[in-house]
Amino acid sequence: EAVKLAEDSDDVIIRLCEYYRQRGKTTLNFDRKIKSAKECNLMEQNESKVSSKGEELPFNLDPYELKTFKMRFEEL
Repeated sequence: EAVKLAEDSDDVIIRLCEYYRQRGKTTLNFDRKIKSAKECNLMEQNESKVSSKGEELPFNLDPYELKTFKMRFEEL
């Protein structure tokens, strides 16, 4: 759906939606290590820390669910 800079920091906002009425686990893979990952609402508020593994962000997605993540990455 969207990749942009956060409104209040240099973090990266990643927003995605499930369109196929499928429930399951998925993983976002990046080209650098994740320093921090938080799930937030559409206004980029009410953050809750989520678990990441190196360059991967695994998470569950429900049918038609909209997810927004606030990400910070390690320097190259």
